[in-house]
Amino acid sequence: MAKTPKSPKKPKKSDKASATPALPALPMFYNKVEALSASAHGDLKVKENSNDVSFAREAKSLMLTAVEFSQAARHYPIVFGTSDVGAVPLAVTGYTGSENIFIGDDGKWREGVYLPAYVRRYPFILIENADDDSVILAIDPTSPMISKDEGKPLFEDGEGTEIAKGIMNLCVSYHREYQKTKILCKQIDDTGILIEQSAEATLPDGKKTQVTGFRVVDEKAFNALSDKEFNKLRKSGALSLIYCHLWSMGTWKNLFE
Repeated sequence: MAKTPKSPKKPKKSDKASATPALPALPMFYNKVEALSASAHGDLKVKENSNDVSFAREAKSLMLTAVEFSQAARHYPIVFGTSDVGAVPLAVTGYTGSENIFIGDDGKWREGVYLPAYVRRYPFILIENADDDSVILAIDPTSPMISKDEGKPLFEDGEGTEIAKGIMNLCVSYHREYQKTKILCKQIDDTGILIEQSAEATLPDGKKTQVTGFRVVDEKAFNALSDKEFNKLRKSGALSLIYCHLWSMGTWKNLFE
């Protein structure tokens, strides 16, 4: 389980720092993860064609953090998956086994639709440094968004560029929000108001399709919460997530238009 960083560090530049801390499993999209360092990645650049998100074309759901709920709820159904860390909020982005309907043939995300931070941070990620309980900026060097020949450099004269600093800030922010989200979703899950659900719809061609394997808030159970339980959710901020989730149920139609 991830730990909250004491003081996030800048990208490591020494050979010693280039050793990648052990990861339990590679997250979605990542084929390889290496701690970013000037010695190992000093010649790498980020391609400026950052609008190409083809790597997410097969993602039919994407993890959200709590701070994203209000924006994401306007475009996607927000549901709860189950993982080893408990309830996980997900934006539903497709209804078949491997199709993200929000990515066009040009590899770009649908215009005017909120792009989740999980996609925006790739191919970078924070990993834990077990030696001092801090975090290290890491990279998937196999990503098509990374090049040695074109784009904006991550390092100049052995130092991280403004691009690298901006990426670090994004990943640190995401990491912190992820930690907060785990706590809030556990609180929601502990109330017992999440139930298994499925969604069925008729496609334009007349065929029926069904999305399964997720949980939603049972409104009857939610309304039956005691004042003490309700106020606990309100004070922590979990209540606003529940309302955004319930409101987002009206966006299922966006998947089947």
